[in-house]
Amino acid sequence: MKSVKLDLFSTSTLEALFSQYAEAASSSGIIKSIIDGVVIIDGLASVKAGEMLQFGNNVQGMALNLNQSSVSAVLFGDESLKRNYNQVNYNNEIIL
Repeated sequence: MKSVKLDLFSTSTLEALFSQYAEAASSSGIIKSIIDGVVIIDGLASVKAGEMLQFGNNVQGMALNLNQSSVSAVLFGDESLKRNYNQVNYNNEIIL
């Protein structure tokens, strides 16, 4: 039986793909809970306090409390809208 070497991706290609995935993963998170306009989010590893967040359906919020495993944020909009949208993103816009 012949051995076939599958070299579909070079090391540099794999490193580039991993880098893109890691960047995307650190700039997005998942809503864990919403209570009285305060959102607890898992993820968002690189977010800064005061940074604007996008929740989908044009609802925004602001990151306030940064923990190792979660981020607390205030929601600027109707919190009932967010029950249908799990993903949260940020865009490096900080409100002073």
